Amino acid sequence: MIPLAAEAPVNLATAKTLSKGAVSASNPGADEDAEFWKNTFRDRVPQHAAVTANWREPSPSEFRVRSKKYLTDSVKEAVDHPKCDLVWVDVFQGKKEAFLHAAARRDGVVAHFHTLYPANELFVLNIILPGKPEVTYVNYFALRTPVAGTEDSAFGRLWRAFLDGSDEFRNARLKLIPRIVHGPWMVRKAVGSKPFILAKALPIQWFRGKHYLEAVVDVSSDAVARKVTSMCRMCVSSLTVDIGLVLEGQKEDELPEAMLGCVQYDRLDMANATPI
Repeated sequence: MIPLAAEAPVNLATAKTLSKGAVSASNPGADEDAEFWKNTFRDRVPQHAAVTANWREPSPSEFRVRSKKYLTDSVKEAVDHPKCDLVWVDVFQGKKEAFLHAAARRDGVVAHFHTLYPANELFVLNIILPGKPEVTYVNYFALRTPVAGTEDSAFGRLWRAFLDGSDEFRNARLKLIPRIVHGPWMVRKAVGSKPFILAKALPIQWFRGKHYLEAVVDVSSDAVARKVTSMCRMCVSSLTVDIGLVLEGQKEDELPEAMLGCVQYDRLDMANATPI
């Protein structure tokens, strides 16, 4: 394994820059950011190799977000790049109670991340899926720069309000964009591709910690969502799903929107989930 991450706190941008040559030399054509993060955590966080291989950050180019003049012309625009890196995806199986507040796990991703990069903030999306076994997908997104949350920009202002504001504000702003890349027609029809405010479809529990915010979404709380999840689990071996996350801009000074982060699950077999 290439030692891409330092054991002592360093600047994240510097660490990623130093890693690029090593990745290019050992694996030409690889996604350097993805390889950086997988090399950082694969020896620190237990996970089946088949799971690690089947999640990634997809190209954001297929997602569209509100443009600067959206409130007057309803025009959306393509995404250049997300504001956050996809750092890791935990896939756990066990009892639902053990899934809550994954960011607080002493030996977990957040603890390791902040030992290495204490200045960077994280958003954690914890999606609990019904079925046998019950599983959860915990997605960790890191702001690319320590100043991203305080810069004088539409995203910077909205991120600060989202991170430090009330649950009511967060519920009103976190938007999810689904996309079935590969999968049966019935699943494509059931999931769709229309952006929606997540809290309007499913209840969210929020956990705020030092330099992180975690959203826990329990899919079993809604009958329709349970049915769609059951369909997806039956065809998981042929299913590729992209998820984009956006903080919805509702006022002129909150536009244009920026993509918070995105993740792809590519034929991710839940049978290989880590027991907790």
